[in-house]
Amino acid sequence: MNKCPYCDTELPEETPVCPRCGREQAGPAGEAAPDDTVTREAVIGKHADEYIKKFDRMAAAHTPVSWNTAAFFFGALWMAYRGLYVQALCYTLLASCVGWRVTDPLQSAALNAALWILTGVFGNRIYMSAVNARLTKARTLQGAAREAYLRRNAPGARGVLIFLAVLAAIVFAVLWYASSD
Repeated sequence: MNKCPYCDTELPEETPVCPRCGREQAGPAGEAAPDDTVTREAVIGKHADEYIKKFDRMAAAHTPVSWNTAAFFFGALWMAYRGLYVQALCYTLLASCVGWRVTDPLQSAALNAALWILTGVFGNRIYMSAVNARLTKARTLQGAAREAYLRRNAPGARGVLIFLAVLAAIVFAVLWYASSD
């Protein structure tokens, strides 16, 4: 058994990438693992240095929790900006179901507050898992294919996403207005 030098996770022999922190391990001859910070920065995009520090702290402490203020305040918008489209859709559907099905305002507010808090607490873990999956995929590619993959999966605001967010807001507003009669 080997240990990851970054997060001290026990690893089977010949494991190329740590499943916990997503970093490449030393080669078979014991040479140092290549520095993957550039690749992590390319996958993360803006504020990569902050996220890398948080991910490394979480991996070293073996904890899935870490506070993310942007995830707390912006939830689905933060997820969509970071390229977590499925998670953003699930968050939106869950928040919508709470709003539509829970008629008591106090219960609805409490459930939404719980959803916000859970998103703030586990947002970094959700994002770290997605970044590690993207890194694993990017490391299987070479040259132009790798660059195209990183460019295609780079987080950030896209015109299509902005259009879909506005469209979703209009649809939800119409549904809410129609159900309030």
